[in-house]
Amino acid sequence: MKKIIIIFSLFILMISCNIGKRDVDASKKDMRDGIVYIINEKKPFTGKLTDKYEDGKIRSEENFKDGKYEGIVKEYFPNGQIAFEGTFKDGQLNGEAKIYFENGQLENESSYINDKIDGVSKIYYLDGQLRSLVNFKEDKRNGPIEYYYPNGQLQYLENYIDDVLQGEGKVYYENGNLKEENNYLDGEYNGLVKAYYESGKLESEYNYKNGKAHGESKIYYENGQVKNIVNFIEDKINGVSKIYYDNGQLEGEYTFVDNQFDGLFRKYSRDGKITNEAIFKNGKVEKIIK
Repeated sequence: MKKIIIIFSLFILMISCNIGKRDVDASKKDMRDGIVYIINEKKPFTGKLTDKYEDGKIRSEENFKDGKYEGIVKEYFPNGQIAFEGTFKDGQLNGEAKIYFENGQLENESSYINDKIDGVSKIYYLDGQLRSLVNFKEDKRNGPIEYYYPNGQLQYLENYIDDVLQGEGKVYYENGNLKEENNYLDGEYNGLVKAYYESGKLESEYNYKNGKAHGESKIYYENGQVKNIVNFIEDKINGVSKIYYDNGQLEGEYTFVDNQFDGLFRKYSRDGKITNEAIFKNGKVEKIIK
């Protein structure tokens, strides 16, 4: 007897849960001041709206409570593959949301709190390979972010605080060799920035201050020989700059003031002989020596 009562109670509960649940065609949707109603009805809609393509396939399934998204919302491609799936509470995304490619592969998955991305967001290539991994806090990038080449090799690694680049960053070639290593302060280069050839050899060293080249910078040939030595003051070339041949022999030395030739200008042949020599003032030749 007790078993019959339990079964009957469960049956009544199932019926009561389904009372008030409605599955309505989306063509009857009536949006008023951001709240969803059904045409000719006065109360905000509670239930499910289903939209379909012309061939009868489902385009979307949206659940509502008091006129706002509530529960799972799904959208579909014309081929029937799911395009989007997200969980809502009181009209806002809360929980995991997923976006898909038309072939069924996952394109993006992110976690939300009150419509803001909060947690790890992942983006994928069409073949399912991870493309990027970004950490968010209240819709702002916070923490390390990683981007990958289609072959799975790490492309670059950077760090954000409140959506602003901060600290050390690294960029890689597709073969895995380091391409650049840098430092950021408030979104700008600050400190030493190094670039590398694809072979792994050092290509350049630049010093930065608040996003501007400042101090001595060097560029190298792939064989390791110095190619250029340039001095910067707040992004402008100042002082003596030197250029070298790939065998290490000095090719030229030039004096600059705020990006203009100003002072001695001298060029050398590969065997060390002076080929050109002049004095400049404010970017113009003042005297030709040779």
